Amino acid sequence: MLKQHSAKWLFFLVLLTGAILRFWNFHGWSLTNDELSAMARLRFEDFGTMIRQGVMLNDMHPPGVQAFLWFWTHIFGTSQTLYRLPFVIMGVVSLGLFYQIGFRWFGEQASLAATSVFSGLSFFVLYSQLARPYSAGVFFALLFVLAWTELLIRNERTVAVPSVWYKVLFVVAGAGCMYTHYFCFLFAGLVGLSGFFFISNRKSLLQYLLLGAVMVLLFLPALPVALHQFSIGGLGGPEGWLGPPGEHAIREFLFYAFNESYLLVILLVVVFLLGLRKVFSGAEKKLRLLALGWSLTPVLIAYYYSIFVNPVFQYSILIFGFPYLLLFLTAGFSIPNKLAYKASIAGLLLVSVLTMIMGQQYYSKAQFAVFKEIAELTKNYSDRYGKDSVERTINVIAPFYIHYYLDPVSPGMNFSLYKCTSAQELRMLDSLVQHTDADYFLHAWSNLWHAPETEQIIRDKFPYLTAKDSFFNAGILLFSRDGTKLQLPEFSVDTMNTFETVLWNNDAQFRSEDSAFSGRHVMRLRPANEYSSGIDINALSAGINKGSTIEADVMINASQLGSETMMVISVSNKDGAVFWRSRPLKDFVTTLNQWQHFYFAYTVQENILPDDKLSVYIWNNGKSDLMADDFRIRIR
Repeated sequence: MLKQHSAKWLFFLVLLTGAILRFWNFHGWSLTNDELSAMARLRFEDFGTMIRQGVMLNDMHPPGVQAFLWFWTHIFGTSQTLYRLPFVIMGVVSLGLFYQIGFRWFGEQASLAATSVFSGLSFFVLYSQLARPYSAGVFFALLFVLAWTELLIRNERTVAVPSVWYKVLFVVAGAGCMYTHYFCFLFAGLVGLSGFFFISNRKSLLQYLLLGAVMVLLFLPALPVALHQFSIGGLGGPEGWLGPPGEHAIREFLFYAFNESYLLVILLVVVFLLGLRKVFSGAEKKLRLLALGWSLTPVLIAYYYSIFVNPVFQYSILIFGFPYLLLFLTAGFSIPNKLAYKASIAGLLLVSVLTMIMGQQYYSKAQFAVFKEIAELTKNYSDRYGKDSVERTINVIAPFYIHYYLDPVSPGMNFSLYKCTSAQELRMLDSLVQHTDADYFLHAWSNLWHAPETEQIIRDKFPYLTAKDSFFNAGILLFSRDGTKLQLPEFSVDTMNTFETVLWNNDAQFRSEDSAFSGRHVMRLRPANEYSSGIDINALSAGINKGSTIEADVMINASQLGSETMMVISVSNKDGAVFWRSRPLKDFVTTLNQWQHFYFAYTVQENILPDDKLSVYIWNNGKSDLMADDFRIRIR
């Protein structure tokens, strides 16, 4: 047996390492979209209104964390550091709770091996640094299992504490799971059901049922919130934003959870295989199977629910049961030699930490879209070129998200538009571009789709790119009218058909001397014409690859415009369409008998082969009567 002080020092090393990883720069990187959303939903006059408006109607989580943040921010304010601090602390405490569970289940060595890996997994570090339900959920789930273990699994490693305290802890932690996250609620239910396999007499059964009933009673105040949220339908489906998981989603999740490291996976497989030699007692056999079931059942439920009912599969919701997969893998870990044991624990800890810091580059790359950096750059560019000389637009879900960071550094600075995604918003952007007197045009986005048409529209009057900064799912662009040092990237194709000459196939059929936007000729499309003339060019000569952006814009004057008349951008080959995208002309052409600018762009997501063919044209499926002029196509 190892000396007790040696075990304490090893645990202290693991705990200290995990604490450093979780506290390191937790306050330095930008609050995420979800954190800012939660903060925005705290800004109501009273607690009841916050629950109704900020949770029931505008969230898909139980009210526990939002209620906690309401009181926390009312006491300590909304500074980024204090906003996240409680969740970091819970993440550190969870390390100790996890060790205590493993110690009671499989002994010191197995528990310390599992905890050393738990300490350095970015999966747990990341969600410990976010002011969201995940760190709290892991904390309550571990506390719940610790109390469950003390009540049902009595062994020589059980701490001598009066059982009444563990009963109270069991109820409080269970209610905490229910109030924190619905998948944490699910996990607590799974643990609760498992308890029936360890109850040996009627008295214990009645006591266990009574404790469960108390938990349910404690959750009753939140029941109306839960019923309303579940009636909405969830994150996916026709009204949601989350798509169903792919065929390999479970495998990809597990690889992600192990720091995306083959070395760490192989090391844990070796630990598991060597541990098969250990002879387990009857209770330990049950617990090992339980650990596997608790870790994988929520994953399978999330996956198949997402496939057959409604998409909910996200890595974050699978965190509550995942720790027990580590216990399953390390349950048989046992090394008699003191030096070899210490080296093994240090090795597991080192590999998990290094694969996180160096392999995943956890501290050197953004994990989410940033707002802090966007605000700072907006201020810097506006100050450098003159606040009144820079027109500013941004694409964010809500103005508060950017003003949380912008207001402290530049009070009073605003954006002319806060969202540029829908056709109506893009028309507003076009109008702003056409009428502004500014010399510079700044456009930024964060955690919201950056439509390629925005750059098309802005470049119509601001053709030069002065500055460009890119982040994960965020960016900022500064355009100018003239005189800049940095010009836009070259286009592999930049062609405009003014219809003064026959440039494209079938141009002669559609050329007309009706009132043109420029020059003498236009392309005239009548109701009987299904397709306009357009460009047909092979992908190799056009320079199209995955990631290329294809832009088309044209002046349209319609006397009759059907809703199904649209611009089409497609790439095809002998086997059919590689992709086919369209935008109705009505998205921009809103007034009849008036020349209006139509924009359409698509950034290629598909793999393109050299012999594939690009086609851009107007499909007159709406049997419209219109004129088109200055039909321009660019590829960059």
